[in-house]
Amino acid sequence: MKPAFKQFVFVLAIVVLAFAVLFVWWRQERFFSAYNRPFGPRPPEHFEDMMARDLGLTPAQQQRLESSRKLRMQEARQLHNILFSVQEALMTELQKPAVNMAEVERLHQEEKKISLEIEDHKFKGLLELREVLTEEQFIKLHQHMKDFERPPEEPPFHEGARP
Repeated sequence: MKPAFKQFVFVLAIVVLAFAVLFVWWRQERFFSAYNRPFGPRPPEHFEDMMARDLGLTPAQQQRLESSRKLRMQEARQLHNILFSVQEALMTELQKPAVNMAEVERLHQEEKKISLEIEDHKFKGLLELREVLTEEQFIKLHQHMKDFERPPEEPPFHEGARP
């Protein structure tokens, strides 16, 4: 067989395999599930609704948590946007032919400062959560969070291996 024909058959096989995988996902309504939901109020099995029910939150607690969550999300988005712009400026500076190390160091310090602000922001959100919830609710929430934690990712190589 000619090499060009072998390459054509190989590419065709990959395309057919990709379409088969997409078809299976589509049939299981996983791939397009976000588009299959009806418009209107969110379904009752939404995570916040489940947590409110499981924790036994009062309507006042739910309202305080929702307003706090919206404010925290907006602030976090702003902090992350600032962080991304600083990281982009740092990468731009590092890609220049003549790197200004003073500017690189300044941007790196700013990046670390914003990262610490993000961590402080998360901690303040946790403290706000603690103020709204009762002790029993907070303990139960902590248990739910532990149940949903992902296992730590394994390192790509063990200690003896070399990349």
